[in-house]
Amino acid sequence: RNYSSAYMGGKTGWMLDACNKKDSVDDLNRENCGDFWGFYNNFFVGHIDRFLEPDIQHFLNTIDDTGVIFTKRWNDLLLQSATTQLFVEKKKTFHFTGFTYAHNSGFHDMLHYGIVQIGLHEQKPYKSYISYMEEELKWNMAMHSKYLINVNGLLTLATPNPATCCSNAAPDGWPNGPEVLTP
Repeated sequence: RNYSSAYMGGKTGWMLDACNKKDSVDDLNRENCGDFWGFYNNFFVGHIDRFLEPDIQHFLNTIDDTGVIFTKRWNDLLLQSATTQLFVEKKKTFHFTGFTYAHNSGFHDMLHYGIVQIGLHEQKPYKSYISYMEEELKWNMAMHSKYLINVNGLLTLATPNPATCCSNAAPDGWPNGPEVLTP
């Protein structure tokens, strides 16, 4: 909020998309928007030249100068996600969905802050989900059922809910037709 107010005229990009009230940068808070969701970036494709442009470099240098990367553990997920949501049009983002992905921060026996997303090309997604949950993670199915949602056709276990993440359409310049959404 401080950066947006001081340097961007209060613009928020698409950071307010998941919020209830969306009138100004002041609405960007946990009470109104819930937990901040980010892009799990074990697989993250970005246009490096865009990240090197002056507006993004100013933003990242301003954050670096505050020391919060060290004092508050602002990490790559937070910085890449905030940068993308503030400076890149949502329609230029793309959520790769062709493979199963899981990531969890926190406890080893339950979802704390993370995601289990079954790839679009799984023949039996619910069976794959159960197998992954019970055999790989050894997680209690009943305890996690409240987090199971369908996001853009994907069987997803996530907290916070990523339903407002990214564009559903292929980004500008996508070399394949609309019927090919994932590599």
